[in-house]
Amino acid sequence: MIFKDRDKLLPTYIPKELPHREEQVDQLVKFYSSSFEGPEQASLKFYQIVGPVGSGKTVTVLTFGRKIEELSKQNGYDVRHVYVNPRQHGTSKLMLFRYIVQKVDTSIFSLSLSAEELMLELLKYLNRSGKYIILIFDEVDFYLSLGKEHLVYNLTRLNEVLPEQRCNVLGVVFTARNDSYLRRLDEAELSSLGRYYVEFSPYSASQIYNILEKRSYEAFLPNAIEEKVLRYVADIATSPPAAGDVRFALSILYNAGILAENRGRTKLSLDDIREVLSVLNPSVTEEDIMYLPEEEKFVLLSLANALKHSSNAYITFDELVSQCEVDRRLSNAKPFGLRDIVKYAQNLKNRGIIDIRSLTEIGISNVPAEGLQRFLDFLIKRLGDDR
Repeated sequence: MIFKDRDKLLPTYIPKELPHREEQVDQLVKFYSSSFEGPEQASLKFYQIVGPVGSGKTVTVLTFGRKIEELSKQNGYDVRHVYVNPRQHGTSKLMLFRYIVQKVDTSIFSLSLSAEELMLELLKYLNRSGKYIILIFDEVDFYLSLGKEHLVYNLTRLNEVLPEQRCNVLGVVFTARNDSYLRRLDEAELSSLGRYYVEFSPYSASQIYNILEKRSYEAFLPNAIEEKVLRYVADIATSPPAAGDVRFALSILYNAGILAENRGRTKLSLDDIREVLSVLNPSVTEEDIMYLPEEEKFVLLSLANALKHSSNAYITFDELVSQCEVDRRLSNAKPFGLRDIVKYAQNLKNRGIIDIRSLTEIGISNVPAEGLQRFLDFLIKRLGDDR
């Protein structure tokens, strides 16, 4: 046994302490102080956070949401946060608004309502119930990259939907990986949202070491991991291509721990880390696989299977379709239509997981050719276990 609780290394876990992001949480809390001190007088405000993958954006906004709820309760108010991420909760405005409404109160949800009608019902409900919410919209850049409806416009105009009543949505916090999303907004959206954002820098090696040390205490049994192992992982996670990605560092420990435990050992070694590094890829993380819709996960698995049996780094679209047909048949699953495969493959490309250079060149993103087969073995096993 090596693990005490391996889930403490997953991206879904939000620790009580947040090393090296306490100041950012405090800034958010201060910005929205009126929301828990006197929400009946507070106005709709927007906050934008920009930072690379693994720089602590999501854990910061979720910790902020938890704090806001605690502080408002202490002051006798009901202010909740609603977290929404298009990678997890839907890639259309309707799907996202349905998710938001259901998180607030299922009694106001209806499949017959449009996105705008759902938001109208939500605002009416909040007003008559005396409740308040702050929306956290994670990875807005991913949503905008899909070229979808003007959801940002709707969110920045919530206080205009019922002009005769106050808006009990007190804020929207947006996060993005870089500021390029601003170029996808029209002038009306930029006018309401503003161009100012708070930038999160990548973690340094010493900062990642501090984070890993605390997480390891929660995740591993005593003496299962040494300081030199944590420092090695921290160094790897601050070198290209990871460059300060703490999620990648946690993924290394998670998979290395599973490897060592499956081999019957009670201690994690540097060799375990090196073996995992030979197959891990920062562009396809535990989080990416965890939150993939089942259909996209299946297409990714078929792509990995096809690449595994190819002598090239890329396959054609026809080869992907053929492999999907074989894999669906072996799984006794209903075949995908051609349009479905096109849609799922395009979504995987939008997520940055696969490359589609042309109909004759489809592959896995950012995996060196010499390590591709090892990575495919790992990915096929990981996807198979997850299914």
